[in-house]
Parts: sequence; C-alpha cells; structure tokens
Amino acid sequence: MATDIRLSALPWGNGFRRIDRLVDVVLHERIVTIGRISAGDEALERLSVGDTGAGTAVEPRALPLGTDAAGAITIERERPAAGSALGTGALPHSLVLEGIGQSASLLFQMSYGRTLEVELPVLGYVEASFLAPAHAGDSVRYSVRTIKMTSTSGLFEASAEIEGSVIARAELALGISRLAGGRNGSR
Repeated sequence: MATDIRLSALPWGNGFRRIDRLVDVVLHERIVTIGRISAGDEALERLSVGDTGAGTAVEPRALPLGTDAAGAITIERERPAAGSALGTGALPHSLVLEGIGQSASLLFQMSYGRTLEVELPVLGYVEASFLAPAHAGDSVRYSVRTIKMTSTSGLFEASAEIEGSVIARAELALGISRLAGGRNGSR
C-alpha cells in the first residue's frame, strides 16, 4: 500500500489546494495537515472579486481599487452580505471547510492506497460550525479523525485551528467516485 502520496499529486491545482503540509498521519485513524493563507491566494482573490457571498455577482469594474502601505492592491466592497466573511479580509468559511475536506480525502486515499487516476473521494455530507475567521498570514491546522471508514466511504469529524484556537468544527462523509476511463471503463 502506497503511503507516500505527495501533496503536489493531489487532484486540486495549486490555486485551490487548501493544504500545504502533512504533519502527522495514522492510517485509517487520523491526519493532521497545515494550510497557509497568503495575501496572494488565487482562490481567495477569485472569490473576493466577483462574489458578495449572497449569490449576487459584483462587477469587478465597479469596485474601487486602492493600495495598502505595502503596495498590495486592495478591493473595497459594496455591501457584503450579512454574516459573510467577504469584505472583512477573512478567508470565506467555505475555503476553511475545503481544507478540512481535502485533509479527510488525503487520509482516505493514503489509508486505502487509492490511485487518483481512477477513483476520487467526493463529499457526500457535511455539517459544520464556524467559531472564528482565518486571515491572510494565518496557518490553519486541520485535524481529522475517522469515525468509520471502509474501502468505499468514510465518516469523519474534524477541526480547524489557528495557534491552538479552534475556528471551525465539522462532521463529513466521503464516498468514492469512479472517474471516466477508470477500471472497467465506467464511472
């Protein structure tokens, strides 16, 4: 069973990958990963420019541009949605949850020696609570523990922390999706 899956081999491209480092893993039981949030994060920039968090797009040309003391471009928002992390400089909760999901997926793949070319864990269920925001410059520590896992699905509980403080908790389920052209030529 291959346990040396490299993060660069994961199916998420650099612009959407939420985990940067594998800290600890006990196959079939738990995984701990780290995701660093940078001001130049591609996924954060894409979400910040065109989405208010309320399902209504804001035209990028309508947003006044400025620069901060370091010369970085900043975007000032027009009325972010109530409860939205957007417009506050915080990472959207969906991206914290994505880091949790990617960590659970990595544990699943490593535990069963999955080959990403033919089978991919996909999210089937999630329930989450968010306690505090994450911002550019933070390192988020994702801890995922297996509740139950088989070779075709898994149920996990997880938390995301910054400097020892929990910012999110989640329970999620993953199942296997067979990719087109995979074994037996079916999905």
